[in-house]
Amino acid sequence: MERIHRETIDDQNIHWIEPLVSFEQSNMENSQLDFPIIPKAFLFRFFEKIENAPLSDYDVNHMLFSFYLKYAKPQFKAWNLQKIVALKVYARIPTEDFINIRFKGFPGASRTKDEFNLVDSPCMIPYDWITLFLIVSKDEKTYEPIVSHLKRMLICYIHEPAKMDVEIGYILKKRPILKHQEELEDLHKLKLGKIRKEN
Repeated sequence: MERIHRETIDDQNIHWIEPLVSFEQSNMENSQLDFPIIPKAFLFRFFEKIENAPLSDYDVNHMLFSFYLKYAKPQFKAWNLQKIVALKVYARIPTEDFINIRFKGFPGASRTKDEFNLVDSPCMIPYDWITLFLIVSKDEKTYEPIVSHLKRMLICYIHEPAKMDVEIGYILKKRPILKHQEELEDLHKLKLGKIRKEN
C-alpha cells in the first residue's frame, strides 16, 4: 500500500502497466484475459463528484486514496481470474465521500458467489470492468449511475495505454507510419462515430 501511495500520488510521472498476478492470455470462464493494470487506477476520475478535477489536484488525490483505503478489499481478495458470468446489484452503501454499491458476482463455471463493491474496482482485472459494463448497460435506466461510472472508468483506462504509446514514440524519436498497401474497399460502409474531446 505504501508503494501504491508513492507511485500514484507522490510521483505521477510514472507510467507502467502490468498484469496484477498472471500473464494469462486466454479468455475462458475460468481463465479470463489478465489485462494490464496501473497504480494510477486509484486516481482515475471515476466518480461524478470529481469528474472534472485535474490529476494535479493533490487534495482530491488524497481524498480518493483515503476512500479506497477505508472501503476497498485487499488486492489479493478483489483480483479473480474467473470471469463474472452473472451479477446481482444491491442498493447503495452510504459513505461520506463517494458513491459505493455492493454487487454479488458469480464467476467461472462453478458459479460460486463473490461479493464486491464498486470501490474494489482498481484492484480488479480491467476485463471485469468491461464485463460489468456490458451486463448493467443492458438496462441503463435501472442501473444508473453505475453505467456512467463504468464508462468513465473504461475511458480513463484506455487513455493510459495511449499515453504509453506517445511516450515510447517520443523516446524513440519516431512517429508511427501507416501505409495502405491496397485500396480500402469497405470504406463506403463505415458509419460516423463520436469523437470525444477532453476538457
